[in-house]
Amino acid sequence: MQNINEFVEKLITDKGIFLSEEEKSKLKDEINGQINQAILDHLSNEQLQELAELVKDPSYDSAKMDEYLVNTGINIDEIIDKASNVFRNEYLGI
Repeated sequence: MQNINEFVEKLITDKGIFLSEEEKSKLKDEINGQINQAILDHLSNEQLQELAELVKDPSYDSAKMDEYLVNTGINIDEIIDKASNVFRNEYLGI
């Protein structure tokens, strides 16, 4: 998937609307939330429990999260693309 800023700009253009920076920020948060949920939905209960323990560590950052998710064996890129397409279609009413 293209980066989130490009995705939002294309989405807004395709819908033919104007959004303020605050509205764009909320839209990015909504997209990220759906992508994150889609990723979590693909993890096993054991992986979810392990992840819950890992994020309790204050030194656990996004790079470590990315590494953990890659090592789970799920296809992150495919999940992100699918979740983004679902969001796009719902947002545009397709």
